[in-house]
Amino acid sequence: MKKTDRILRHILPEIEGKEVLEAACGTAEFSLSAAAYAKRITCIDIDESRLDRLVKERENICFRIMDASKMDFGDAVFDTIILYNALYHIKGQWDEILAECRRVLKPEGHIFLISTWKLDLALMRERFGGTFGRVEGEHFVGEEPADEESFAEESGMIRLGK
Repeated sequence: MKKTDRILRHILPEIEGKEVLEAACGTAEFSLSAAAYAKRITCIDIDESRLDRLVKERENICFRIMDASKMDFGDAVFDTIILYNALYHIKGQWDEILAECRRVLKPEGHIFLISTWKLDLALMRERFGGTFGRVEGEHFVGEEPADEESFAEESGMIRLGK
C-alpha cells in the first residue's frame, strides 16, 4: 500500500465526496490517491515539470499552473486543502500561502499539512511544537505507533481550520 493511501485512511471523512485542493502539488501523488474518494480534486503548482502523467488521465482531477500564494480562485471554494510534502518547498512564502488557503477554504473546511519527509517534519515541529501523538486543533500530530500499520516510518500531520 502506498504512503498516500495509508494517509487517506486517517482523513477520509475530509476527502470523501468533497471538493479538494492540493496546493504545491509537485507530482500530485496525493491527488492521485485521493481521486478515488473525492468529488473533484484541483491540484496546483508553479510548474508541471514533476507532474505525474496519470493526473491528466483522471476525470475528477484538474491540474493548473498557479502560485499558491496568489490563487485565482474565488473565496470559500474548497472543502479540504492538502499540502503534501510541500512545507519545506514553500517555507519562504508560508504566511502568504496559508492566508490564501484560508481564503479559498469553506468556513467548515480544514487545511492539512502532511509530511513523510524529515525536512518538512522539522519545520512542522518548529512551527507547531514537538508533541507526538494525536493532538486536537492547530498542533503537530506525530508518528503513528510502531505496532499499527502506519503511513510512514516517520510522518506528521497538522490540521488547521479557517
